Amino acid sequence: FYSAMINFFFALFNIIPIFPLDGFNFVAAFCRYDNKFIVFVRQYAMVLMLILLFVIMFTNIFSIAADFVVGNLIELFDMII
Repeated sequence: FYSAMINFFFALFNIIPIFPLDGFNFVAAFCRYDNKFIVFVRQYAMVLMLILLFVIMFTNIFSIAADFVVGNLIELFDMII
């Protein structure tokens, strides 16, 4: 259960649209190369990643979201089974 949860949250983290992550490549595929958002994120990618990691580490936002998602997934699996 815990390994599945960790894998799920790695997948959620990976779709955030910041430059080194896959979510950025998905967004960039639908935008022009000189789009202001694309240029901004490429220029400040490292700063955005550090801010994001500090927010996740020092707040309960991530744990609140995790509890919400896990609770709904457990209810969904109970309904299916």
